[in-house]
Amino acid sequence: RPLFLRLVADLAITETFKPKKQQLAAEGWDPAAIADPLLVDDRAAGAYVPLDTAMAGRIRAGQIRL
Repeated sequence: RPLFLRLVADLAITETFKPKKQQLAAEGWDPAAIADPLLVDDRAAGAYVPLDTAMAGRIRAGQIRL
């Protein structure tokens, strides 16, 4: 089960119809740098919840373990 979900309307593909994953991986899961909706797996709630900058800061600080 993925920890993060990123919802995109259209995925960029190469000339051979493979997804361009390098750009997505380089952008990571920083909600301040990404305009697409981001969701994180909240195991306590048992569902995916929207990832905002406050929650991302708590994840980086180790207050929320994934």
